[in-house]
Amino acid sequence: METQTALLRQTSKNEKMARWLTSPPVPSMLGRERSARGGAIICSTERRHVFTRRQAMVLKRAQSFYSLALSKDVSYMVSELTGKLYHQSLSQISLEGVNTGFGGSADTRTNEIEELQATLIRELHSGILVNPNTKAGPKSGDERTTFSPGLRTLPCEDPLSNTCMPEAWARASILIRINSLASSHSGVRPILINNMTELLRKNIIPRIPLRGSISASGDLMPLSYIGGTLEGKRSLTVWTGSKSNRRIVTANVALRESSLDPIKLGPKEGLAIINGTAVSTGVAALAMHDANNMAVLSQVLTAMSVEALRGTDESFDPFFAAVRPHTGQIEAALNIRSFLTESKLVQHNDGSEAGALRQDRYSIRTAPQWLGPVLEDLQLASRQITIECNSVTDNPLIDINPEHTGGARILHGGNFQAKVITSAMEKVRLGVQTIGQMLFAQCTEIINPKLNYGLPPSLVIDEPSQSFLLKPLDIMIAALQSELGFLSNPAGTYVQSAEMGNQALNSLGLISARYTHTALDVLSQLAAAHLFAVCQALDLRAMHSRFLKDVEPMLRTKTFEILTDVLDGNAAFTKGHGIPASPRPLKRSHDKIGADDEPISGNGRTENDPQGLVASMATSDPSTSSMNGSLDDVLAPTLPPAAPHEKRRKLSERKLDGVALASSSDSVGPLEHLLSLLWKEFTKQLDQTTTLDSTQRFTTIFRSIQPIILDFASSPNTVLAVKNWTELCSNSALEIYIRNRDSYHASPDASPLLGTASCRMYKFVREELKVPFLRTSMLREQGSENSSSNGIYTGLNGDTRVKGADEAMPSLATGDLITTIYQAIRSGELYGPVMECLAEAEKAG
Repeated sequence: METQTALLRQTSKNEKMARWLTSPPVPSMLGRERSARGGAIICSTERRHVFTRRQAMVLKRAQSFYSLALSKDVSYMVSELTGKLYHQSLSQISLEGVNTGFGGSADTRTNEIEELQATLIRELHSGILVNPNTKAGPKSGDERTTFSPGLRTLPCEDPLSNTCMPEAWARASILIRINSLASSHSGVRPILINNMTELLRKNIIPRIPLRGSISASGDLMPLSYIGGTLEGKRSLTVWTGSKSNRRIVTANVALRESSLDPIKLGPKEGLAIINGTAVSTGVAALAMHDANNMAVLSQVLTAMSVEALRGTDESFDPFFAAVRPHTGQIEAALNIRSFLTESKLVQHNDGSEAGALRQDRYSIRTAPQWLGPVLEDLQLASRQITIECNSVTDNPLIDINPEHTGGARILHGGNFQAKVITSAMEKVRLGVQTIGQMLFAQCTEIINPKLNYGLPPSLVIDEPSQSFLLKPLDIMIAALQSELGFLSNPAGTYVQSAEMGNQALNSLGLISARYTHTALDVLSQLAAAHLFAVCQALDLRAMHSRFLKDVEPMLRTKTFEILTDVLDGNAAFTKGHGIPASPRPLKRSHDKIGADDEPISGNGRTENDPQGLVASMATSDPSTSSMNGSLDDVLAPTLPPAAPHEKRRKLSERKLDGVALASSSDSVGPLEHLLSLLWKEFTKQLDQTTTLDSTQRFTTIFRSIQPIILDFASSPNTVLAVKNWTELCSNSALEIYIRNRDSYHASPDASPLLGTASCRMYKFVREELKVPFLRTSMLREQGSENSSSNGIYTGLNGDTRVKGADEAMPSLATGDLITTIYQAIRSGELYGPVMECLAEAEKAG
């Protein structure tokens, strides 16, 4: 059974997609494409349109100022069929929208064929669209609007962006409408299609109202603004100018500046422009691209979360998909497992660690099963959108068939109904909410010290009592996910009968596509916060790993230097373990107290042991101690003679690996084993005390592991040595911790510990986006922050400029850093490394 699927490959596999988002196309690419299509960009003689292979054609022409042209073959075909339509219109055959009224008014007749098309376009310009010079109502902030003399209102929103579609949406709409009209089934002249292509080529893009379409008889009102631009309407405004110098002018001015003549619409041409799904399809295609990219990003973030939480790769074993072979689950598990390749943080569970969860929590363990259905829905939605991009969606249509009388027939139908767009977008939006729920669960688990296996609360570098770094982020992502839950509701269930009852069924496809973009924007913010948090967590893991490496020699040295003499040969150290006592047994609590010994009170307490810990431990059976484990099967039955002190010091330099060291003939087997027990408990307590400030933390840790030593040997001498050991180890560990924290923050690099995908994303965030490993001191307002004595400061992205005399120095804000990641997601810049991760996974798999 194949474990690799083609799921989402039509968009996510191709690395060119990310490049189209971030850089303008090169002329050679366009030339190769034309050559491959025999000179046609829009379609060829086989009528293969723009989107037969990938929706990326929408993307690069909608967002990258791409050019296109119409082939001679298509021009000829369009001209021939338009002639047939015009002939039939003159022969008095009733054709809806040609010599009749429209929709519910199709029972009217007229001989003013050309004027009918102009009237249709003109009267559909009914959308609410605030222009830069428009004086609107109170909420617009109009200077002339006052409630009382001298009182002006502030706007509640941006009236321009709140009423106008983004330019990319308009470009995509024009492109898809061209592709439909070029099929030659709509009965328009080649000049109309050529002029539409000129709008794209010369970057004249109409400003289209955001609202007003029910996507039933197509997107009538929005598309009329494209028709009005072709006519050069003085009442319409457009974007024009170069990519770096866009400006808004009226349509007639833009055409005149570009030497384009306004077009006079012929029979059916007005109806052909407006009667289709181009706007809802174009908006949906752009949303579909973002959704597919977000699906891949969510898998990369899941792999990073597995590493941040010290999870296992066992959950992504191919066996699970083999016995439950859903294609989406197979794809997700395969990708995530591949993303974890070479990770030093991933655990390989064998069930041997007592007291630990045997399996990861659901947010990462069930990620393939959670994401799988979403990937399958996105695949279906992609197929639906791709088909719609290549469809003819106006009415009536011309059927070319030599068997018909006259070689063609004109049919009235309903291809303009955009329900397929609604169907696709509802699936996408629900999938976006599902992805968001998973990322939210992973992110909150990473931030929560009760769930994150040793990471500090709120992922702080500094003291937990003085810093709450990502607590606001924790709250923010809850708000974002709640909004995603609301946005996941279907739009298609709110249909209202319209247009004299004629459009009783309407898809609301554009509304659904619009809200899908809103949901994707919210998910992008959530993903940006997640990526920021997980990079912070990975740095904390790397910092912790470096601390363990530095603190281990200290613990070994202090343990051997302080405890060897008091434990060596002690009866309690050997009794019950088959180890003969040395000639120098340590005093027990009932032995005679020497002059240098601390007196023990009748209740077992001493001045340095007010709780009577020594007495209780010395007189109790070691086997009953809660901290004592059986060593019979670990220690050798006999202990060789003690090594000289010099040899013990040399042996104390050996490294711990976090597990019990095997006893050998090195003469210090029991001490080695004791040290391994201390190390294991020390690392465990490090994970459990992350909420304490470091000044309290290490004292608490070393006090908590004292019983391990006392289980081996308990006496006044032992407890004094243990007290000394505790104090010295606590102080030394604190010093090492602070020194390590500062040195790592000065030069952080978690990449040596990370899997292939995490490493690539981590480096992109840290090196390309310049988002740092954050600590509280970086957020404080400081006059010298990012500055120098000459008044020059360096910004977040490395840009420098001179500070004015009255200008305050900038300081970092957590939100600014997350925003940097968010902008990289929305611009597509971040998808470059994401697609490289996927390509690497496919190559490995």
